[in-house]
Amino acid sequence: MNILKSKIEVSFQVVIYEDEKSIELHKLLLGPSVLAGLAVMIILIPLNGFIANKARVLQIRQMKNKDDRVKLMNEILNGIKVLKLYAWELSFEEQVLRIRGKELKVLKQSAYLNAGTSFIWICAPFLVSK
Repeated sequence: MNILKSKIEVSFQVVIYEDEKSIELHKLLLGPSVLAGLAVMIILIPLNGFIANKARVLQIRQMKNKDDRVKLMNEILNGIKVLKLYAWELSFEEQVLRIRGKELKVLKQSAYLNAGTSFIWICAPFLVSK
């Protein structure tokens, strides 16, 4: 156990103190597969940036749709007497359902993005280690 612990500590010290030489040491210990794992990790960096940007765009769209729906619901609740008097329920119902449809579309896209992201990050350690 102590031998394994000392090898791990030495490995971490090499990585911390001698970054350039640590890649060479790991290459010698593990072979060229280290470079393949390193390449996968480097490829995942811009992919992570793209996913984060897409998630931000979807969140902004979701907040805009939610604001529109809340404003419309507030308008409906404040003017419920007039709405009932002139029988405008169906017109406002259609507007609310249209906005809800937009919200659901964005939520669906967000769910697919989250599922894809989870898949990528669950597979990443496997791809790096193989």
